[in-house]
Amino acid sequence: MHRTAARKGLLRPLPPMDLPFLVLVLTLVAFGLVMLCSASSAVALYRRQDTFAYVRPQLLYAAMGLGAMWMASRVDYHIYHRLAWPLLALSLVLLTAVLFMPEYNGCKRWLVLPGLGTLQPSEIAKFAVVLGGNIAFTSGELREGMASAAQLHDMGYGVFVLRYRIWMDMGDNAPLEDLARAVEYITAHAEELGVQPEDYALVGFSSGGQVAGVFANSKRGYGRYHVAKPGVLLLGYSVSDTSVMKPVYYTLYDIGTCGWRYYWTSLDKAVEEGYPPVYFWRGNDDSMLGPAWMPGQYNDFEKALQACNVPYKRVTYQHAPHAIGTGNGTDAEGWLTQAAAFWEAHTTG
Repeated sequence: MHRTAARKGLLRPLPPMDLPFLVLVLTLVAFGLVMLCSASSAVALYRRQDTFAYVRPQLLYAAMGLGAMWMASRVDYHIYHRLAWPLLALSLVLLTAVLFMPEYNGCKRWLVLPGLGTLQPSEIAKFAVVLGGNIAFTSGELREGMASAAQLHDMGYGVFVLRYRIWMDMGDNAPLEDLARAVEYITAHAEELGVQPEDYALVGFSSGGQVAGVFANSKRGYGRYHVAKPGVLLLGYSVSDTSVMKPVYYTLYDIGTCGWRYYWTSLDKAVEEGYPPVYFWRGNDDSMLGPAWMPGQYNDFEKALQACNVPYKRVTYQHAPHAIGTGNGTDAEGWLTQAAAFWEAHTTG
């Protein structure tokens, strides 16, 4: 009698513990926390002056998750079958309710819960691939890539920082190929990663911006590798034309080979009909970039965008040197928020 009543109720007696499975789950959780700490510590120290700023909340969530796991093990799973339709109706109501919520960065994705924060009914988000700049054997994936990724993630986007091949490994268009393979993987696993496969952004800094700009060309970039077209380009102090470095690059990386190389193409030459919308900026005191009026530089890039009727926004800051990433502490601070609003305005609806 007691067993029958317990079986029909919401809670049920605990079955024998599947110890190997429990150990596997705990191992994966612990491994994930270690990897998060490893990947985020530098950014946390840079942005929050606290190495464990990002991992500490996850430790709390992991503890809460273990408690929720124990509670779920006590619930008869047959109850979920009876709740399927009510839960579906609730999810549709929540997805409709966001349309009446305040906008954040030009989009409506969150329910505002007074005193509790926000709730995002849909986990499907647009994604961005961030390409830091590089010089010789040094890349900007931490200072530029990780800091920008953290800020975009805080806005609700899925973000991936690409470590593309540089220095003596960048021959044979290796950076373009690395970006193509990254986009191919993300879009193929979009459901698993919780992102939508279309309208993604390429966020490029310095030489990474030049890679992103060429990749947005249908012949030289995404079309060449048969992957999804970028929805928008968000470029910070991007190199527009490698100028006198072209023969140096060829001598160092591709001597004796034939065929087109990505560093031969300036951004104004990559622009075509149907090119993605572009948000781009630079600082007037950026000593690493040539003057904007020089051939192949920012003025020519803007003229090419206008000629092809490509939506764009060009921003110039008075005091924003090179390699500043998110621009904290300079005139450019907050540029990613404006760029995200541009992204939403040109890829939503």
